[in-house]
Amino acid sequence: MSAIEHAWSDLLVACRAGALGAHLRASPLPMGALLAAAPPPGAGEPYGRLPIFRDAVGEVLLVRWREETFCAPHDHGDAGGFVCLLRGRLVERHWRWRAGELCAVAERAHAASEVIAVGPGAIHDMKASDAAVGIHFYFPAIQGMQVFDRVRRETLVVSEDCGAWIPQDDSLVISRAGWP
Repeated sequence: MSAIEHAWSDLLVACRAGALGAHLRASPLPMGALLAAAPPPGAGEPYGRLPIFRDAVGEVLLVRWREETFCAPHDHGDAGGFVCLLRGRLVERHWRWRAGELCAVAERAHAASEVIAVGPGAIHDMKASDAAVGIHFYFPAIQGMQVFDRVRRETLVVSEDCGAWIPQDDSLVISRAGWP
């Protein structure tokens, strides 16, 4: 394992232990290079995502957000984790089921250098208010992510190659279920 792979692995272990902030500040990771490597969003996607590390503990993704575009409400399956916002600002909304409807119940703004906790099974969405870039740490690696299509009233389970949006490519949808 290379020094960079060790650094990512150490950060995932620190993340799982709740000590990400201190470990990230002390990490030898090249933050400038990460900012430059963050991929732009594809057509119709709210963010670009680059998987940069995965092991038995979890995974790390590098994300660049499209300005003023919410991703779809989603969960992360059984994974929990943290988003370390390297640059920019995000607005995060939390969602809950109420009487068969998915409803936004809270909203919070986040700024660069914040570490945002994401709980297993929690439903949220985000948008950037400027050119936001973040590193996302999930443990275990995300499997079975549900994306909620409020227009079609469907829950989609998407593949690991899909982000938190309604995919245009049906091959990225593992399953779909209508809402009552």
